Amino acid sequence: MITITQETIDTEFLRPRESRFYPQDNSPCFEEWFLDNYDPSQNKSDRIFLPILTTELNKLIRNRRTGRKVDEYFQNLDKKKKYAILCQHDDGVLFNMHGADVKVFGMGCKGDVQLPLVCQPHKYEFKECGRPIFASFIGAITHPIRERMVKELKDKDGYFISTERTSLESYCKIMSMSKFALCPRGYGKTSFRIQEALQYGAIPVYISDEFLFDKGCHCVKSYDEFLNDKHIYSNDVSYHYFNRFYTYSAVAKMIYENL
Repeated sequence: MITITQETIDTEFLRPRESRFYPQDNSPCFEEWFLDNYDPSQNKSDRIFLPILTTELNKLIRNRRTGRKVDEYFQNLDKKKKYAILCQHDDGVLFNMHGADVKVFGMGCKGDVQLPLVCQPHKYEFKECGRPIFASFIGAITHPIRERMVKELKDKDGYFISTERTSLESYCKIMSMSKFALCPRGYGKTSFRIQEALQYGAIPVYISDEFLFDKGCHCVKSYDEFLNDKHIYSNDVSYHYFNRFYTYSAVAKMIYENL
């Protein structure tokens, strides 16, 4: 837990809380959860974990007053010490850390230590149905990789491909019926779909031009590449990967081990 001192009270501006959640039931997000549950006794390194909610702070940094206060905070850090922060934001850390030795644990972005992009597990549960859908994707067109994939697969037999808005429950239901869940990068280089696919026992097919955390994924740069060796993955291991790498407690363990 964070110990509230005069120092942390004076730096509340570094910890703006998320007001709009994505996915819609992702409360608290991992950054907030980890900060609220940070246990200094598990930090065996000489790095100080900074009490900053990077993703939300990134959104406010254009405000001159906020930007000036963030600059002052990092300028005044003891440069003889080492620090660490967590960042889920697709664009990484957007503020100037003024030469401080800060190890970045990246989730939706490239980091010094790479972590999986995780959210709260969805509450919906479904009975096993034999997975009649070969591969599925429900989502918006936010990158050329997605555009090409949807254009090629939309009308193919055995696929469920949709760019229409749908309920979260229907989204999860389709994933639970799928052997493969297509997880193309969007604006960010990775996707919450990887964790969601594993939660529902599907095999995540991570399609990207740059890969971040890839445990439990079938990583390909194009859909054609996936078709050539799709036989090497089994649904039996999806739940294993979810529990080992994609829960909040599992990711917290990775952070403590790599501080």
